[in-house]
Amino acid sequence: MALKHEHAPTFRSGRQRAGLSILEVMLALAILGLAVTAIGQLIHIGSMSSVAASHETTAQMICESKLAEITSGIQPTTPLANVPFELDDDWNYSIQREEINDLGLVAIQVTVEQRADRYDRPVTFSLIRWVNENDLPTMEEVPAEDGGSEDATRGNTTGEAAS
Repeated sequence: MALKHEHAPTFRSGRQRAGLSILEVMLALAILGLAVTAIGQLIHIGSMSSVAASHETTAQMICESKLAEITSGIQPTTPLANVPFELDDDWNYSIQREEINDLGLVAIQVTVEQRADRYDRPVTFSLIRWVNENDLPTMEEVPAEDGGSEDATRGNTTGEAAS
């Protein structure tokens, strides 16, 4: 008595068929194509999120830099709107100043935003710092543009360190 394999398809001649049908190959290729498309979309979304995070980080750094310039006296606290950032013309910044109370507390808000004419979805970032108005340097205390001291502008020619 000969055993017949019931799980393997046979041809009319009775011998077993080897390999896959064209339908099975097409189904496997369709599944592979869908998987590759989904992975490609995930990579694209990840890339876009990375660029957005980079822009947000840049906006935060510019904002912190401008606030540091204000509190150190390099930048005056006069209100400004949409001024191009000196080091990167893709960014504009604005400064707002608001008196909080009669005790001299001042809120300084710096807003940094990408130029809307260059980006589809411009990033905007704002920081507010409360400072005592007496702690802000006056215009007389602001250092000179060249960053030099008074001795440097007079020309200390003795070779000794200025005291």
